[in-house]
Parts: sequence; structure tokens; C-alpha cells
Amino acid sequence: MQKLDEEVKLLTNPDKTAKKQVKAGTEVAQDSSNDKGGPMLSVTNEEILQLADNTQKNFKALGTEMTTLFGSMEQTKKKVINAIELLKISPTIWPVTTRHITSGFGFREDPFTYRPTFHSGFDIAGSFDDPVYVTADGTVISSDYDKLHGNNIVVSHSKGLRTWYMHLNKSLVSEGDHVTKGQQIGLLGSTGRSTGPHLHYEVKKDGVSVDPEPYLITARKEE
Repeated sequence: MQKLDEEVKLLTNPDKTAKKQVKAGTEVAQDSSNDKGGPMLSVTNEEILQLADNTQKNFKALGTEMTTLFGSMEQTKKKVINAIELLKISPTIWPVTTRHITSGFGFREDPFTYRPTFHSGFDIAGSFDDPVYVTADGTVISSDYDKLHGNNIVVSHSKGLRTWYMHLNKSLVSEGDHVTKGQQIGLLGSTGRSTGPHLHYEVKKDGVSVDPEPYLITARKEE
């Protein structure tokens, strides 16, 4: 832009051609030789002024475009920040390292009574004391034991989302703890109403159990 400005000044002041500085501290040397050529194409003052006017208009248009671009970049930055924050509180990783689902979400035959029942989460088989990871940032609202769920943990992730981890051999967090996505919170087990070592993993949206499958996108936080 500075170079173009200098060229416009040069065109509007043709008598100062020999004195024009190309760079700060450097002048064009006076050349007394006659080794020059090319056709003679006359330029009128009107054409020079028109060029200067067009250049000024282009500068103004460029300034407007840059202002719009900066505004767009600021909006994009805000969207990226919001997306990162949303990803932190969204349960998008697997809670264990295995992928062996022994019982899916929906209707099934109860493993004890053999009657049709509704299964509100995923049963993921594993070995005793396999690490169990929290699937999103959140706060532990319950770390307890009962005969049905065994050692179990409930984590609130805000925006109406909660995750539930059941039949643990051991819980490693307490009620009120803040946990971060991918943090180990327990050890896989078979406590409570369970036929063998596995994790019952459940996702609740506004208090209603939903299919966990759409949330299980990546294996670990760093992926």
C-alpha cells in the first residue's frame, strides 16, 4: 500500500521523477546515458487524477472489507470457544477401554428372570479393576452403593446431561468432586445386581435415559 501511494504521488508530480526515493535512504541515481526506448504513450492530467481517485476508492473498499473480515473472525473465534466448552461437557468418549457390549439400550431378556425388560444403558464387559473414565467434564452428584446398582457414580455435566457408572469394584471420587473429561473415576467390577464384571453406562438427558451410542464418538480424550 505504501508503494502504491508513492507511485500515485509520482504520477501526480511528474517533475519530481528523478528525485523519487525507492526505499528509505536510497535514491534513484541520475543516469545521463541515452540507452532508453519504448513507444511514447501520452498520459493526460485527467487520466492521472482518475487513477488517483480510483485508487482512493479501492482503499476505502479494502478498508470496509477488512473491517467486515475482522468482525467475521471475531464471531468465528467466539463460536470456536463455545464449541470447545460444549465439547468438554458433552459425553463423547468411551468410559472404558473395551468395546464388548453385552447388552444394548432398549428391550431385552432380563439375565435373572428371563422376562422382557427395558435396559436403560449399555453393559460393557471387561476385567476386574479395569479403569473407568468419566466421559465429560462435570460434578459428581452421587458416589454411593446399593444392592441394585452396586458401587455407582452419577456425574452432572450441565445442560441437562448426566452420566451413570454402575457395578464398580471401587469408586475413586466423592460427591461434590469436579471431574474432567477422561479422568479415571473408578474400577470396573461386578457389585450389585450383576452376573459378571462389566460396566453399566447410562446417559440421561433432562432426567430421561437415552441411547448412549450417538455420544460414543472417540476412545479417549486426546483423540
